[in-house]
Amino acid sequence: MGSAAGTPVTDAPLPSLNVTVSRLLALYACEDYTPAAVIALLEADPAIAGRLLRLANSAYYGFESRVATLQRAVVLLGGVTVQAVALGANLLEAWGKHQPPPAVAGIWIDAYLCAKGCRHLGQRLSAHPHRSAPDALFLTGLLHDIGRIWFLAQSPMEYADLLEETDTPAALAPREVELFGWDHATAGGALLEAWRLPASIAATVRHQHHDQLRAELRPDRTVLAAAAALCRGEPVPFDPDLPPGLLDDLALQLERDRPEAEAFYAAIA
Repeated sequence: MGSAAGTPVTDAPLPSLNVTVSRLLALYACEDYTPAAVIALLEADPAIAGRLLRLANSAYYGFESRVATLQRAVVLLGGVTVQAVALGANLLEAWGKHQPPPAVAGIWIDAYLCAKGCRHLGQRLSAHPHRSAPDALFLTGLLHDIGRIWFLAQSPMEYADLLEETDTPAALAPREVELFGWDHATAGGALLEAWRLPASIAATVRHQHHDQLRAELRPDRTVLAAAAALCRGEPVPFDPDLPPGLLDDLALQLERDRPEAEAFYAAIA
């Protein structure tokens, strides 16, 4: 997945999705999936199974007794967290046995918090015919900055410096295009499309910084923009569908959730 510094991502092959992860996502997408099928699949991938057990036994969760079996870990963590661990582990394979750049930890921790925020809003906002289910919104938030992770794998030093120099997506995008040939949102959307994630997730990630959107994408993009802004400590763009009191509550909740996000990254790293 890596390349020489400065090599445009457009000239590099799209990183593949681990077979286990691909099958896991497809399994959870089926309404009639069974926990037994999930566990059987994960048992064939010791690396992911080990990360799930590490997270379940982390100090953050603090279960009274040690979680000794994969079955119990899967039940305790829940489906979206299991998918998040699998996806995170897959992306960190880019660095093999080497430690990822420090910027990766910050991006993943914020992404996990954004995912929690997206699901929180999806659960509490009034129903909308074009808004995705809360669990799908969780994955949208988790993967919204996947393009940045990919860029760091391509050009670790140059892109880390770029992230340090720019503090807004509007300022970052043209610099990314100059260095890689496209911005992180477009690259992330292309990656998710190649991995055959749901079209709504890939499209929302691709167009997350665009104001002009198809009507069916706006509800998910509104949720993502709000959660991402709160994670960065920035003002949330005004939207009549977002009650201020709900956003204030979410900002406090995300602060409380930060130890969980840090435990998540420690488990996948």
